[in-house]
Amino acid sequence: MEYRCSTRLAVLLLHVVQGEENFGVVMVFTIISAVQEKLTHLVESAEEHRAAEKERLEKEAEVAEQVYCLIYMYLNVRVRQTHFLNCA
Repeated sequence: MEYRCSTRLAVLLLHVVQGEENFGVVMVFTIISAVQEKLTHLVESAEEHRAAEKERLEKEAEVAEQVYCLIYMYLNVRVRQTHFLNCA
């Protein structure tokens, strides 16, 4: 069976149109994949930052509590010394 020129042209045109449509789909898929990867990276980075900040604040609170206890103990000793010296 021989294909006429118009049939060949129609098939060729269909290939061109399908190729352009698929090329667009591939481009969109590539763009969306890149954006999704970047967003995933940003979310993971934000979570790591939040965790590090939480840990830093916990350590800071621990140090503050230790400093408070040392100051309290120092003042207690000074008050006792002063009281002892006044009583003597």
